[in-house]
Amino acid sequence: MLSAVLLKPESHDRVQDILAPEHFYADANRWIYEAVTELRLGGFPADIVLVANWLRDRNRLAQVGGTPYLAQIADATPEVANVEEHARIVAEKWRLRQMIAVAQTAVAAGYAPVEHPQALLEKVEQQIADVTHQGQRMREEAARTIASRIITRIARARERGQAITGIPTGFPALDRLTGGLFESDLVIVAGRPGLGKTSYAQSLACNVARRKQKANGTIELGHAVLFCTLEQPREQLVQRIASHEAQFDARVWRRPRVTEEDWRNISGSFAFLEHLPLYIDDTPALTLGDLRAKVRRLKRQVDRGIADQNALIPSKPLKLVIVDYLQLMKGVRERGGNREQEVAGLSQGLKNLAKQEQVCVVALSQLNRELEKNKDKHPQLKDLRESGAIEQDADSVCFLYRESYYDRETNEKLRAELDVAKQRNGPNGIVELIFRQEYTRYYSAAGEVGDEFDDWFDDYNDR
Repeated sequence: MLSAVLLKPESHDRVQDILAPEHFYADANRWIYEAVTELRLGGFPADIVLVANWLRDRNRLAQVGGTPYLAQIADATPEVANVEEHARIVAEKWRLRQMIAVAQTAVAAGYAPVEHPQALLEKVEQQIADVTHQGQRMREEAARTIASRIITRIARARERGQAITGIPTGFPALDRLTGGLFESDLVIVAGRPGLGKTSYAQSLACNVARRKQKANGTIELGHAVLFCTLEQPREQLVQRIASHEAQFDARVWRRPRVTEEDWRNISGSFAFLEHLPLYIDDTPALTLGDLRAKVRRLKRQVDRGIADQNALIPSKPLKLVIVDYLQLMKGVRERGGNREQEVAGLSQGLKNLAKQEQVCVVALSQLNRELEKNKDKHPQLKDLRESGAIEQDADSVCFLYRESYYDRETNEKLRAELDVAKQRNGPNGIVELIFRQEYTRYYSAAGEVGDEFDDWFDDYNDR
């Protein structure tokens, strides 16, 4: 590989995105490649004479074996056509050495007194993740190749009879505004405590995970969804989802006496959950390292057809990850840092996770109390709690608002709004929703094409 870049300078252009000087094991080879790289960046040819001068100026020529070693490399008569493959071999061997170093460090740390084993596990896991992604350098891609991929995605949407190219949210008006959910996106859904953020998140999760019957009678599988609930135990969330899917009053779960009708509702609700590829994690103080590991593990399991406790739940790949909620995650606070910087690290980490794992991350967020002092209670971007970085990192920011939350006497008790206040790749706008608090469920507003809520809303108005 070194012989190729010395004798054919254009070879360096083919390998510089694959190989860095630190990938070489021997110091001599590392310094020679560094010399070639520096010379090429400076616009100079990287021949033996200039490389020797570069090394001599830095007192390294003798350490690499002098000009005889450079001449030996030049005489290696390389197969220039294979230079990229040779560079990949060098880079992969470096990754293996990095992996060995991480493993050795982990073994040594494991035998030493450990006050917090979980912290050690997360540190090792993060180091492994770093090695993994260091070897996955992005390469340039022709615009026409990317365009071809986009056209294919649009064509498939048309074949399915859909007007959107992302994953449908189950809310038609929202899909028309945003195009659905997209891989690599970070979506923030914010609202005041008790306004229904978790209910919206579980409605979204069920809509994405639920099976759908096509016009020809065939069943289309839903996508696998990971729901990380940091605020409530997984059992409580499943109870809410059962009420949500079977549409019975969620207060049944807290009644001192369960009637025969209640029991039928509870029993029937689990039939809805039987085929729902929704996976719930209630780890408290979840870290980015924890979340990254959970996403990767579940993606592998779903791809292999193995899911919760080795029970097969047929589904499409994992494409949606929900975090309830962002401010309850545990970030890394540097010495002298503050909470705002910690939350900024979390939001940036969630965006990186979405890009690296090709999933859409929907993170719920709290709003500042200062909002309550405003005459107009509709949230704005400045009301996001604890960090302006959330607004910067997110591809979309949505605010939930219900008039009945602030005014119990209002006639609009069922109406809710989802305000798409920021959308990186589309227009902003307000989507009207219906919130049934007893079911902890959000629906599209009446009048939507194909809206499941229309019949109920018509009956309600008649009454």
